[in-house]
Amino acid sequence: DHPDRVSLDKLLFLSERAFKQGGETEEAFTFEFSRVAKALGGLSITDGLDRAKDLAKPFYERALASTRAKLNSGAVNSDMLSRARATLGIEDVEAKEMHIEAFAREVRVQLGLPEEEDDDDYMDDYNENQDKRVETVAEVKQKLEAMKEAEEKKEIEDTSDIKFKDGAFDTLSQLQDVLGLTDEDADYEIAAATTDYWRNTALSTLEDAIAKTKTPAKAWEIIQTRQNEL
Repeated sequence: DHPDRVSLDKLLFLSERAFKQGGETEEAFTFEFSRVAKALGGLSITDGLDRAKDLAKPFYERALASTRAKLNSGAVNSDMLSRARATLGIEDVEAKEMHIEAFAREVRVQLGLPEEEDDDDYMDDYNENQDKRVETVAEVKQKLEAMKEAEEKKEIEDTSDIKFKDGAFDTLSQLQDVLGLTDEDADYEIAAATTDYWRNTALSTLEDAIAKTKTPAKAWEIIQTRQNEL
């Protein structure tokens, strides 16, 4: 961003915080902040507040990253994050979304994966097909059949080396507590990160059992072991 815009956004953020923390009534806050937003950039109060929030979120994201890094040191707790939210003006709904995202990142780290999933391959395929036009029903059917055939021929990826580190569940449980997430939220993020890896093992093992290269008992043992790893 242009330095002038960055400076303007900082002024909007500081003004919003000063008025909010100064105990102004909602009516007084709206009046005062509207004046500031208009004077600084001819902005509406909505645009001014959005730009102030956009500046605050990266600070809270850094606080969450620091929380994860220092989790086992005992130096972080939910009260510290609560104070950070109050200082930065992060609302509860926004905070929950950011907490869930931070937890999902930690789940991937505990699995030995990069924090963010790589969507480049998907986007390459998407961009490559943007200019293609399917003109007839027959072409649609032909394309779907080709996709189905390619999917059937695709080999199941070996992801057996992806598993939770020792102590991962203790770390995730502690982080869940600090972030104030429900068991439902935590379980969903863990399942979202691990289901595909468990499915790969289950499918390849069942194929071996069908091909009689593994006994049904051995196949079941492998599937159960994999489930415990994830």
